[in-house]
Amino acid sequence: MAPDGRWAATTVFVTGHSYATVGFSTRTSIINLTTGQWLVEDLETFSARRHGQPLRSADFNFWSMTFTPNARTFYATLGTGGETLLVTGDVDTRTVEVIEDNVECPSLSPDDRRVAFKHRDGGLTGPVTWRLWVLDLDTRRRHPLAETRSVDDQVQWLDVERVLYALPGAADRAAIMDEWVVPADGGGAPRLFLSQAYSAAVVLGDPRSREE
Repeated sequence: MAPDGRWAATTVFVTGHSYATVGFSTRTSIINLTTGQWLVEDLETFSARRHGQPLRSADFNFWSMTFTPNARTFYATLGTGGETLLVTGDVDTRTVEVIEDNVECPSLSPDDRRVAFKHRDGGLTGPVTWRLWVLDLDTRRRHPLAETRSVDDQVQWLDVERVLYALPGAADRAAIMDEWVVPADGGGAPRLFLSQAYSAAVVLGDPRSREE
């Protein structure tokens, strides 16, 4: 959901049931929560560019949108040609621009300076695994987080210093997810935040007030 509550983004699988599935297809849309009407029915109708050049392919798939405070600007994943690309988009101009590669399921920090994401490993001859990373949007430097288990989740920022994510529970209840928390600077260690919980929604105030 956009920070001002006007719009919400949704992603559904058209075919397939997982981002680890070969040949899956998605549709990402934006709904106007005031009118109940689609603002964008399919993000694939947007014009895409990479390195300043038009980018278009029949295999485009978008997912995992995260809005900036002005709501018109967003970040999302674009899957094409076997790559997972981080794009920034503009709702008003109906455009997206590729800014980084090997970034999946971005989540914008409350201070708008960083994107937490999952980095894909494996998949050609073995299982797909994901490692949590954070990208600094100003310097474009990225670093892994202290969580070394495979996290197939779009993380949620708990605050400007920590991120939340879901992992399966212990072996005797592997079908039940738990919420974990880890520092966003790459230090510290993961710890259990909330047992038997999934898809956390964090309500944040003004991040500037927490940094002063």
